[in-house]
Amino acid sequence: MTTWVLVANRNSARILNRHDGYLEDVERLACTKPSPPDPELASVTTHPASEGRSDELADESAAVRRQTAASTFALRLAAHLERARQRSSFERLVLIAEPGFLELLRMWLSKHVLELVVASIATDSEMTQDFTPLASATSA
Repeated sequence: MTTWVLVANRNSARILNRHDGYLEDVERLACTKPSPPDPELASVTTHPASEGRSDELADESAAVRRQTAASTFALRLAAHLERARQRSSFERLVLIAEPGFLELLRMWLSKHVLELVVASIATDSEMTQDFTPLASATSA
């Protein structure tokens, strides 16, 4: 059986194929960066009630852009996995991702892809560079 392992965070993803106890690179994908703030919007006069809140509003705006970019990337990954499923590229799938991103990704995955998920592992945002230990974790 072909088992794919998707290791992802909000910025990048790596798809690996588990073969003979080892993980081989299949593909790497990257999130396109959110567009920079529109300079014209920065010069718009704010309402007097929001005076002093510009830093807070800028932080909220940046958070919304990051969340939108993460959701768009999760949707892109889900569509990619669906196309791969339709081509029978994998029969089992292991998801390893940041907790928040794992939740977003699972939300966008088709029911057919979700049926192939054999394990989901929520991990911190530091993606491991050495995937060798994961081979034994995915031997289920």
